[in-house]
Parts: sequence; C-alpha cells; structure tokens
Amino acid sequence: MKRGAGADIFLRSIEKMRREIPDLTLRTSFIVGFPGESEQETSSYCANLCARHSSIAGRFGYSDEEGAKAFDLRDKVPAKEVERRRKK
Repeated sequence: MKRGAGADIFLRSIEKMRREIPDLTLRTSFIVGFPGESEQETSSYCANLCARHSSIAGRFGYSDEEGAKAFDLRDKVPAKEVERRRKK
C-alpha cells in the first residue's frame, strides 16, 4: 500500500518520540481491506502499531476510487470482510 516503510521503522520512531516526550499522545489512522491484504496482516498491524503505540486509532475501510493505482489491483477483499476488519 506504499506506506513507505516497514513497521519496524514506525515503531522505532514512536519509541524515540516517547523518550523525548513521555506524555505524548499519538493519533493514527489506517485503511483495512486493501486489495491483497490478509487477515493476518490486518491483525498484526493493529496489534503492533495501533493498540500498543497509539492513544487514538481511526480505522477506515478500503474502497475503490477510479483513477487510483489500486483501482486495477486484483484480490479485492469483499466489502463485508472490509467492514468486519474495520470494526474489529
């Protein structure tokens, strides 16, 4: 999904911020159900980044947008599954 980095880089950045600002409040948002995304990937991302390192986490379901690069990707996650993951 072109996040630009793996979870390890984000986790190190968060740890550094918390050392500098102990009472730091973080807010993050992420999209679930990106084409090809597995249930395991969703669970791992939520557990590692959101639940452990974020004070507030917004979750949004992937939806196709004509003209976006992801629009033509295969392995779409069914809408009901996207919504289930978002609620989880």
